[in-house]
Amino acid sequence: MDVVPAADSARLYAALKADNQHHNVTYLTERDVEHRITPLALTAGSRFFTRHFASVPLTETPIAATA
Repeated sequence: MDVVPAADSARLYAALKADNQHHNVTYLTERDVEHRITPLALTAGSRFFTRHFASVPLTETPIAATA
């Protein structure tokens, strides 16, 4: 699924960080990925929505990058 070019996401995060407004942002990037939703990002997004909106609490396990 195409979302936003990685360079645009990096610029947005850098601008937020430079203005000290990045504290509520999770920015995940992986080497050699340009603009796709990766398994790591999909897992993180899924966990966020499950944690905040699910009726059953989510157990905490670390998110590991895939090889």
